[in-house]
Amino acid sequence: MFILMLINIRTSELQSNNINSIPLALFITILLNYALFQLLPYSIAIINSYNNKLSNIIYYLPTSKYNDIITHISKNIDINTANVMFVTSNSWDGNMAETSHISTIGNILYTSYNMWLFIASFILLLAMVGAIIITIKQERNRGISSMVERLFYTQNVKGSNPLLLKII
Repeated sequence: MFILMLINIRTSELQSNNINSIPLALFITILLNYALFQLLPYSIAIINSYNNKLSNIIYYLPTSKYNDIITHISKNIDINTANVMFVTSNSWDGNMAETSHISTIGNILYTSYNMWLFIASFILLLAMVGAIIITIKQERNRGISSMVERLFYTQNVKGSNPLLLKII
């Protein structure tokens, strides 16, 4: 909301002809998509059909076979889940160390999904720089008179001297 107030777009700017920026936007979009799909591994790609196929197989699996698979797996794996109270992980010395959810998310984010972290930070950087560039007003007149007007101005108030210069 602050950025929208900071931009202060006038309706005359919205109605101006912006047809020249469409080819540039298309070029940047194609370039960014090409770079993303060349850099990202296939397993992290956005359009991954393997997950869809696997979910369809599990979804259409009859419940009797599904229950048989679960009971078979649970009988073959001897896990006592009654005493498990929290998620633990092995530390470097072999002792069990408790990890919080935030540290687990951070560990996964910085090791497995670091490319997505870079992409998100790059998008936020572009948004920040774009908002700053949009808010910077370009001066149209760069003559000496505009510099003097910018530094000093006259204030026309009843009873005051119109030649009185005040510093901004």
